[in-house]
Amino acid sequence: MPTKITNICQKCGSDQVVFTSDPHQTYIFVKIQTSESQEYSISVNGVKFPLKEVGLLAIVIDACVGKVTKETFFPEEKIKLIENYIKTGIPQRSLVVLTSRGNITNLNISQALMTLGTAKPPNLHNAEHIHFLGFRGNFKPSWVKLFKGLPAEQDSDVIEKYIPLQLEEYGCARVNTSKRKDLELLKQALRMP
Repeated sequence: MPTKITNICQKCGSDQVVFTSDPHQTYIFVKIQTSESQEYSISVNGVKFPLKEVGLLAIVIDACVGKVTKETFFPEEKIKLIENYIKTGIPQRSLVVLTSRGNITNLNISQALMTLGTAKPPNLHNAEHIHFLGFRGNFKPSWVKLFKGLPAEQDSDVIEKYIPLQLEEYGCARVNTSKRKDLELLKQALRMP
């Protein structure tokens, strides 16, 4: 019988592939990676934003064009500033990715997360770290998620998500204006006598 593998599997599994019924929809790929032995980071379409110290990293992305507009780090001693930042420092029509490192006990942002799409204030009591995908705007997308880790959970986490861009629900005018051949042919066929 083979011996049991006890070390962490590197490069196991496969990355997600976006599958959609609308081939003209644009998506952004977000990856949050945490590990006790490796680097903590947020990646947006392959661009990595490392989290090297204890604190919270916030990445803000324009939901209409997919461009990272802000990268803000809150060290542990200034963690209380995150609530005001969430309420006033993030513009409308923004995707928001948050991740924390270390045991941050003063993280009380439950009410503020409601402005980023949570249905109710989450219970963050005893959560050693959080990972959050949210949206700032007048719409609550179904992809908004909060992941929280308890002190006993010390293994690595990888969260991968394709998030749609340029949605009318976000308040975006459709930026991708490429002509669809199928619609052009249908219009021509309907005009024929």
